Amino acid sequence: CAAAAGAGESPAERSCSSGACVDGHSNGDGSTLLQTPYRRYHRMPSDLTTNACVVGNREQCPFSEMRGETLVFPGGNTSCIGGQPYAFQVIPGSHRHLLIRFQGGGFCLTIENAQNGTCTLNPEVNPLGAGNGVFDLKNCKNPFRGYTVVQALYCSGDSFLGENTMPLGNNGLVNAEAVLTWASDNFNKQLDSLVVTGSSAGGLAVHFWASYSLQLFRARRAAVVIDSHVNVLPQPLALQIISVLGLCQQDFQKYFGPRKGVELLQKCAAGTISAEDFLLAAMTSYPKAAFTFVTASRDATQIAAANGGLSLIGAPLLDEASFYFLLNADLRKYVGLPNFASFVMQGTEHSLLVLPEFYSFRSTGLEGHGILLHRWLYTLPVSYMGCYQNHAQGYASKSGYGKLKSECAGQLLTPPEALLCKCTDYCDEAVTQQVASGC
Repeated sequence: CAAAAGAGESPAERSCSSGACVDGHSNGDGSTLLQTPYRRYHRMPSDLTTNACVVGNREQCPFSEMRGETLVFPGGNTSCIGGQPYAFQVIPGSHRHLLIRFQGGGFCLTIENAQNGTCTLNPEVNPLGAGNGVFDLKNCKNPFRGYTVVQALYCSGDSFLGENTMPLGNNGLVNAEAVLTWASDNFNKQLDSLVVTGSSAGGLAVHFWASYSLQLFRARRAAVVIDSHVNVLPQPLALQIISVLGLCQQDFQKYFGPRKGVELLQKCAAGTISAEDFLLAAMTSYPKAAFTFVTASRDATQIAAANGGLSLIGAPLLDEASFYFLLNADLRKYVGLPNFASFVMQGTEHSLLVLPEFYSFRSTGLEGHGILLHRWLYTLPVSYMGCYQNHAQGYASKSGYGKLKSECAGQLLTPPEALLCKCTDYCDEAVTQQVASGC
């Protein structure tokens, strides 16, 4: 449906959906006003380079009719703080292998944040460039080659956790639920393989949304990959952010089940709730799904973001060594669970899974002879259609890749030894020795 506009009609006068073309009215500023069944007109950019589908009374944007990469505008109460309508991205592949990704893009809850550019205000399909990392879907080295990708685009500034949070109207929770609802309606609940991932702010989103994603699909095989996000802020500041987002007013029993939902609400009432609690609820509810972290030891973006928050409360700022120490402290919270493993890479890079260097990243960084990140991902307990699909049976036994286990390159140190070292070229002993034996 790439060029459904009639003769003499410009894209600004008519917008194509997968299965229907939606009449629009030119806004005179290079965008299109689309009339939807909802309460207001939405702006949709006229320079879209991909198919677009607008959910309405007679159009549900079914996956079965998509013939290429498609932007889906779900309408309803979804929104972006920049004023454009919310959209998510679908890249069709196998109907039994699904990768759901929560895009990153900063964090902002105030008008000043938005004006200073600390978060993405409107949907950007490929801000890091098309076809990088796991989005290089034609690369046979890609662990997720052949998967259908549903990417929740990020434009709410709240890690997909706010619901009309003032003063910006952050609405990420509504946006994320719209994405997952569409995916649930369009894919077999008994998927062969489900991968839930997110980078940066999207990695924080996965802490909350992993449980609900696994609940919706009940896939035969499942893995969660949190890319470039660890929780290093002090608990009072993290709790304040959760409070501002209004997260404790949500229906946790819906997202986490009756028992876990009640436990999380009790933590809210006690003022002890944290992002780790959401992820731990998912990990213990779905012990056969693998839960992994992928991060650089000196991630410059994570350090800058953490220091931005710490400066607000006058707390000491983090250097590389203190950040890395807290990174390991966060990962140690999951040590001992039979479905946890991590990949800690020496370096400063951010959003590792979608960078051009993805296929060159090793536990030692871009140099050395460490374990390759993309090969390590082949040890996740999901199905593969890439060129290492028989990885676990053959190559693994010869080269050290096999059962999912944590990877890090450096001398093993305990936390007291790491404090004395004040360095970053080591590996936390407990984190690095963790093996995901249960999956």
